[in-house]
Amino acid sequence: MQADIIYPWTHDAVTVALPLNLAERLAKLRQIVCGEMLQIVPLHEDTFMCIREDAKLHVHIKNNEATRIAHMASAIDQTDYIAGTAVIVPRQAIP
Repeated sequence: MQADIIYPWTHDAVTVALPLNLAERLAKLRQIVCGEMLQIVPLHEDTFMCIREDAKLHVHIKNNEATRIAHMASAIDQTDYIAGTAVIVPRQAIP
């Protein structure tokens, strides 16, 4: 299973392999977004964006590319934005 990481400082996605084991997969997603609590943003029926739930409560960088993707999918309000690193995952990656 693969995921695309979108860092706030680039428009290019980095593809990584996610573990098949659910606990390991969730730990990997938490590690990528640098947070214990994941927020799952539905983009499409079979695609989700994982972000750090409390990212905006800390010093953060706006992720312009992830924000653009979320806006195009009407997943967040046009006045809202994605903070920090985002991970695009397939539906089967999320329990």
